[in-house]
Amino acid sequence: MLDLATGAADIPRAIVKWARDRGTKVRITAVDGNDEVLRSAREWCRDWPEIQLQRSDLLELPFGPESFDIVICSLALHHFTSHDAVKILRRMNEIARLGYVLNDLQRSWLTIWTAQLLTRALTRSSIVRHDGPQSFRAAFTVRELRSMASKPP
Repeated sequence: MLDLATGAADIPRAIVKWARDRGTKVRITAVDGNDEVLRSAREWCRDWPEIQLQRSDLLELPFGPESFDIVICSLALHHFTSHDAVKILRRMNEIARLGYVLNDLQRSWLTIWTAQLLTRALTRSSIVRHDGPQSFRAAFTVRELRSMASKPP
């Protein structure tokens, strides 16, 4: 498996735990473009030899076609322009032998409003109060994702 923009590598660790509980072997390459984030992830993954961490820019992934059975990208696509998001989606499709899983935020007035309300009610951090709603503003709508998926190469 390949996990893109892994962050704290929480998804790879959850997958490995699930596989260990079932006696199934799994290997996950987890990539992120931020060295500081990867330093923390390496600490958290010390007891997880099934996870290999490496630095990589999602727009310059160094993997060949069908390099991994499954490619995962969770909560990262909204950090990219639509042009770059299409490039990432195409690479995910190319790299995945069996398929890929994309999970991201969805932009709507309800999600933006809810994020504003909850961040104001639950935190005093000005960074969280700004970044939470901003992430939903930057996210794509379902219509935009469908349009990106149907663009010819």
